This record gives sequence, structure tokens and C-alpha cells, in this order.
Amino acid sequence: MIKAGLQKPAHLLPLTDVDEVADLAALAQEMPKSRTVSQRKIIGWVKRMEQA
Repeated sequence: MIKAGLQKPAHLLPLTDVDEVADLAALAQEMPKSRTVSQRKIIGWVKRMEQA
């Protein structure tokens, strides 16, 4: 990538695969502590799904 003039690749942390309702709790835990409005909405939705 560098030889092609692109930036050095970045290493990303692995994320939870969400394919079951039970996986949503882990997803909510992976959200950053400083959350955007959209992220807060997702966490609220996850909590409502857990209660259903």
C-alpha cells in the first residue's frame, strides 16, 4: 500500500458479530464512552430489545 502511495494500513480492533438478539448486549458494551446521538439511540434500542 505504501509503495502505491497509499497511507500505512491501520490495525482495527475486532468487533462482535451480531446475528442473534443476545449479541446486542456485547455490541452496546463495545460502544465508546463518549457517544454520539446515533450511538445513544442504538444503545437505547438494544436495551428495549433485551426487555422484550
